[in-house]
This record gives sequence, structure tokens and C-alpha cells, in this order.
Amino acid sequence: MFLNPRHVDLFREVVRHNGITKAALSLRIGQPFVSRAIARLEREIGFALFVRGRGGVTLTPEGEIFLHEVERNQAGLEYLARAARGIRARGSGTLRIACLPAFTYSLMPRIVSKFSRKNPGIMLSVAVHSPE
Repeated sequence: MFLNPRHVDLFREVVRHNGITKAALSLRIGQPFVSRAIARLEREIGFALFVRGRGGVTLTPEGEIFLHEVERNQAGLEYLARAARGIRARGSGTLRIACLPAFTYSLMPRIVSKFSRKNPGIMLSVAVHSPE
């Protein structure tokens, strides 16, 4: 089953505005379009999301559960967007550093710690080589 993301977005807007007409007005689109999109979404998922009444809409118990999952999904998408911005801003990759054993316990821990805090998207590996 593939859900139309636009229908899911409209579902969120209907919940947010407590009504199909209010959501349509807010989005500056026709109320029949929103009604049809919600009806299609309900057909796709196989259950009613709302109880419709004169004063707006009320989520069904299944609609409440679905809303929770939609919000979790939205949080995941927002996390991905933040991660993408972070990768774009800081870059990503791996930095390999070779050092002598003498620096392994004195200098490198501070350097690695500071670098890792400033560059969380970059993997760091340290190779200790003998002076020979």
C-alpha cells in the first residue's frame, strides 16, 4: 500500500484546524478537494479517520492512532532534513590520523575530543605507528 503524501498532509491540516472547511480556507484550496483527498486516504488505509459533524470533525479512535504515527513519521522527516542540513554545512566523511606512540595518551585524546565535538558528522580514526 502506498499512501499519497499530500493526502497525509491534508489529514494533518484537517486535524490542526478541526475541520475540513477550515483547513481548506487556511490552505486556500477548495473544500471539495480536501474532502475527496480525505475520503481517498480513508479508502487507502481501510478505516474512517473522522466522525463528521456540523461543528467540524472529531478523530475516530483509529484516527487518533493514525495521527500519532503520522506525527512520528513527520518527526523522522524533520530529523532527516536537519541531518541533511548538517551534512551540507559541515560535510561528512572520515579523517585518518597517524601518530607516534608518544602522542597516543598525551596529545591525541584532547585533539580527538575537540575535533569530534566540532565535527560530529565526520568519522575519525587514529593509527599509532612505531617510530621505525
